[in-house]
Amino acid sequence: MNILLSIIIPCYKAENVLERCVESILRQTFKDFELILVEDGSIDGTGRIAEKIAKQDNRLLVIHQQNAGAMKARHTGVKVASGEWVTFVDCDDTLPPNALQNLYQAIQGNVSTEMVIGFRNGVKIAKVGKEYSLVDYRYDVISRNRFHVAPWGRLYRRELFTDFMFDIPRSVLKGEDWLFNIRYAFAMQHKPVVVESCVYNYIITDGGLHTSEETPESLIVYDCLRLASIPTEYQEQYMSAIMEARVIPLLEWTFANLFSVRWQSNAFVTYLKSEIKRVNYLLTFQQKMLLSSNIPLRFLYFNFLRLTYHFQ
Repeated sequence: MNILLSIIIPCYKAENVLERCVESILRQTFKDFELILVEDGSIDGTGRIAEKIAKQDNRLLVIHQQNAGAMKARHTGVKVASGEWVTFVDCDDTLPPNALQNLYQAIQGNVSTEMVIGFRNGVKIAKVGKEYSLVDYRYDVISRNRFHVAPWGRLYRRELFTDFMFDIPRSVLKGEDWLFNIRYAFAMQHKPVVVESCVYNYIITDGGLHTSEETPESLIVYDCLRLASIPTEYQEQYMSAIMEARVIPLLEWTFANLFSVRWQSNAFVTYLKSEIKRVNYLLTFQQKMLLSSNIPLRFLYFNFLRLTYHFQ
């Protein structure tokens, strides 16, 4: 029997949340799916709970592996998946009852599409018009504009997956989802379909997810990985999006280092300036302000941005 949809859940330190997550999936109005739980070497009771849950429904499959991180766990799930489409769910989140139905209905009448994008709870829906194109989407995913860059809340066509999409160093503890979606975007030949409804409940919890402190050196490594995720023949075409992506950490760091006279000696700032010169990129006004060595000017611009965001 052909399965339409494979749902893959990486499971790590999830003994207190996994049942809630799986129950929300089993209650879906859309029933034609397989659910793959990839237990990623947890030292708590996650594996035991996953096996117990799997006995309740023959659509469930549990895979155990040594701890390798969420991206490798997703890849493990993809390798055994049989669905035409794949969606990912984090083990501490849930799905609204009609989530899968809403995502799958979007495929009808759009047989050529390779991606469906939905939205999570609490996030304003970004509408797109008929003129929205694959070029627009690639620009948006590179610059992290308009849509979230997480792998959940989406449908992916399984046949487009490659090992390269999941081949992200374990040392990258933040932003691996962004790299994954950039790589997938350049395997697509058609624009995504956007579902203007909530298809995912994102829940903030302690435990399973890790955070990391970014350093100038880690930002440089990540920037190189992001650039390598874009085929060389497309890099010039999307250079403005690449520069927008580079400004995101720069904006955050500027806010944290407003009065630092050492800001300009920051390794990432130095690297970024060399890249700007290398590609002969024309900076926007905002980018010029963020890179300015003039501390009072940087302070004034920061307060302008803060007031702008406050009154939006």
